[in-house]
Amino acid sequence: MADLLSAATLLLTVLTILYGLWYDEITKALDTRIESDPRDRSRSYHMLRSVLYNRAIPLTLAAWFLTVTFAPDTISIILSTIENIGTRGISALTNYSAVATALVLAVFSSFGLAIYFSWLTKKLFKKIRAARAR
Repeated sequence: MADLLSAATLLLTVLTILYGLWYDEITKALDTRIESDPRDRSRSYHMLRSVLYNRAIPLTLAAWFLTVTFAPDTISIILSTIENIGTRGISALTNYSAVATALVLAVFSSFGLAIYFSWLTKKLFKKIRAARAR
């Protein structure tokens, strides 16, 4: 179990570091004003596409991959905990595992990031569509 936790937290750390490094580019892209001049619009469009395909999509895919990779173990931990509490009641706390709990929290954090990154990616897609449509 400790190996799973180590792997999950290492990958989650890498994911958050990449997001921290790319945050400015992503927010600048989302704040980009779409100009009415076709030449300016073309520059904005290419910048938006670059951020989408080189930053937002890789972050989103990595977060979903991390979530899906560790989801089976997380679901197993949650189900066994529910079953244990159901059969043993409050005495189930004697089987508490900080490592298992930390793994569940890491996977839920990854899931939250995956949803957030998906939302950012969707916003970038909409922005690109708007830049192309004018």
